[in-house]
Amino acid sequence: HHKILFFLILFFFFFLAAVAAYCSFPTYNKLLKVYVLFGIGLILVAVFKDGVNMPDYQGFVDNIEGNIVADIDIKEPAFFAIKWIADFCPGYRVLIGLFLYAIFGVTLKLIAIKQLTEFWFVALAVYISNYYMLHDLIQIRAGVASGFLLLCIKPLYERNGKRFLLWALIAFLFHYSAIIIFFLWFLSPKFFKKEIWLSIIPVAYILYFIGFDIITLLTYIPISGVQTKLIGYQRITELGLNGWDAFDPFAITYLVKIFVLYFIVLNINKIQRRNKYTYILTKIYALALAVYLLLGCVPVVANRTKELLAIVEIVLLPSIAYIGVPRSVTKAVPLTFSLLIMVLLIFNSKLLNPDA
Repeated sequence: HHKILFFLILFFFFFLAAVAAYCSFPTYNKLLKVYVLFGIGLILVAVFKDGVNMPDYQGFVDNIEGNIVADIDIKEPAFFAIKWIADFCPGYRVLIGLFLYAIFGVTLKLIAIKQLTEFWFVALAVYISNYYMLHDLIQIRAGVASGFLLLCIKPLYERNGKRFLLWALIAFLFHYSAIIIFFLWFLSPKFFKKEIWLSIIPVAYILYFIGFDIITLLTYIPISGVQTKLIGYQRITELGLNGWDAFDPFAITYLVKIFVLYFIVLNINKIQRRNKYTYILTKIYALALAVYLLLGCVPVVANRTKELLAIVEIVLLPSIAYIGVPRSVTKAVPLTFSLLIMVLLIFNSKLLNPDA
């Protein structure tokens, strides 16, 4: 019953955002107020969710209560900082931990949406349909890292190295998978060769089918935390324990996203004229989908990396509205897509399966 209620709340937020996307607000202040109210609502749901049935939740409780720190899951520095704060109120550790992660995870994404797209509420709907569930309700440490990744886009575009490094470093302190953000600096935000970005997915599929294994290379990265995690994840895969992170190169949600990527790339110049961040967002989205195949030999890492990078979806998809006219019709495209993904996720998800 809790689950049904929970999904109803999510759908309620999604439809509210979709409705808000079609409202014209009399003043900027009113618009901002409604936007902030959404943020507060999403933070509250993230804090007071019934986490018992959610993957990752029990581990979080055990770790923040200080019962165990599992060897494989070496916690990041930010986790210990949050635990230190939570320790001031021993009776409310879990609540304070959830609250701090939710405030960071949700607020950062709302700030980034405001920076990167004019369609705030379409972006909000896209966010609620997929990444809010995944990052801010389940993988809450990755949720903060993905918020900082979005904040990296503006300095990346402006070539502001200091600001970019600061956000990327904080993301890394929240989740080690965010090490991949540092490499995004080498993407050019001003040029886009369609041929390269159209061929990246087919090339990734070919490498996947010939058994290309990039993870073993990565275990040589001389950062002990990263090494330990990767080797641990490899072990999980060998033991066949990654049922909670299945790898499926032909999953319907994945194929839908590839289709969306191609649709955007084929219309990219039209969109870029209206939103200057389109080139860089599209490149990161393409990499997210390609990386999934390249890391397929270790599904946990494949999933986590794809999910972290593909957070750009929440500001990229609303730009589809620029492709045609009238706006009222074209805005419906990202909204419909998100609804589809949301329904697929809920029916495929471990969230609906009480034994998982």
